[in-house]
Amino acid sequence: MVVTNNGCQSAGSIDVIPVILPMLELGPDVQICQGTTIEFNSPMNGNWSTGDHDDNIVVSSAGTYTVTIMEQNCTRTDSVHVVVLPLPFVELGPAVVGCVDQPVYLTAYHEDNSYYEWSTGEFTDFISVIEPDYYAVTVGNACGTMTDVVNVSFEDCSFAIYIPNTFTPDQDGINDEWKISTFNVIKLHLKIFNRWGDVIFETEDPQAVWTGGADNGQYYVPDGVYSFHLKYETDLHELGERYGTINVIR
Repeated sequence: MVVTNNGCQSAGSIDVIPVILPMLELGPDVQICQGTTIEFNSPMNGNWSTGDHDDNIVVSSAGTYTVTIMEQNCTRTDSVHVVVLPLPFVELGPAVVGCVDQPVYLTAYHEDNSYYEWSTGEFTDFISVIEPDYYAVTVGNACGTMTDVVNVSFEDCSFAIYIPNTFTPDQDGINDEWKISTFNVIKLHLKIFNRWGDVIFETEDPQAVWTGGADNGQYYVPDGVYSFHLKYETDLHELGERYGTINVIR
C-alpha cells in the first residue's frame, strides 16, 4: 500500500491472517427412549444452551440443544432436537372373578403401546375370556416390551360384581366414567385411594360413577394407578369385600 502526502510517498504492508474454525455438526434430530441418554460432541469447547462450556454434553431430556464455538471474533453455531419416546406400559390389575357362562373382558390398552400379544394368540388391545386360567399379555413399542399376567376365575353369580380396571376420563365421550356394575347387590360402600392411602372418592350409591375427580370434584387426579376397597351386601344378606386397582389414562 502506497500513501502520498504533499508529494511525498510512503509504502507499507499489513498481513491478514484468516481465522479458520473447525466444522461444527451435531448431526440430525434424534429420538431416544425414556431412561436413556445421548452424547453430543463439539470439535472444541463451546457454549451450550444447557449452560455447559465443554466439548460435549450428555442429555436425557427432550428439547433443542445448541452449541456455539468461538475463535477471536468468529463464531459457528449448530443445534439438534431430541425427542424422548415413552416406554410401553401395561397393568392388568389384580385377580379377576367373573360369572360362569359370561365373558370377562381384559384390557391392556395404553396410548404409548403400539402392539399387543396375548397368551391366547390374539393381537388386540383387549380380549374376552370364558375359561379360568392365568392370562398374559406382552405390549411393546419402539423402546421395548412389557409383560403382565392376571388370574381369571369364575363363580356362580347368584350375585355379581363387575369392576373395570381401566378408564380414560379425557372427555372424548368414550370410557370417560368408571362404574361398578352389580347384580343382586343391595348395599355397597366404595372407597378409592391415592398412592399415599388418602381417600379421594367415597360413595354408598350403587349407581355412582367416578370421573377421576377428588375431594368432591375440587380437582382431577393425574394418570396413574389408584386402589379401591369395596364392601357389599347381597340380596341374601351375605357380606363381602373386594380390593383392587384402577388404571387412569387421560
